[in-house]
Amino acid sequence: MSLLTADDLCSVVKLHDENPFSLLDLEDLFRYHGTPDMPLKQLKRLHDHRTKTDELPGVLISRIQALYDLGIVEPVTADSLFHNLLSHFNEVRYKKEDIEAALVLLSSPLVKALEKTTVGYSLVMPLETLSRKFASLGKRCRGQGTAIVPISGSGKVSK
Repeated sequence: MSLLTADDLCSVVKLHDENPFSLLDLEDLFRYHGTPDMPLKQLKRLHDHRTKTDELPGVLISRIQALYDLGIVEPVTADSLFHNLLSHFNEVRYKKEDIEAALVLLSSPLVKALEKTTVGYSLVMPLETLSRKFASLGKRCRGQGTAIVPISGSGKVSK
């Protein structure tokens, strides 16, 4: 087991506050034998990657809207957005796999910001509405405004 300094623990807590880690993300930090430098660097890389990919849905909606504003209204694909973003940022900022995952999320029945067609995805929700949708989902995840039914230790739903 590695021993964290107070500064290291504060760094982990700060990263977790900005973009929460799962228990699996933190496991190596507490199981690693020796100095915690390697698992701390892995957590920092994971945090940076997630922070970048977490902004991807908003980036994609903004880029699709910008294309629409230019009169380019055909459905987009992960490939077309990858090249559009490459041109926009002058670097590979997002992998195609991450773009495809974001498109799937945005077109899911839970979000419905994009409509999947036979040739790609079309925008059906502006960024402002998407932001409100995610805020609403966050509230519901915390149980605000909904009835949460606790589960007893037996695995049966309690009444």
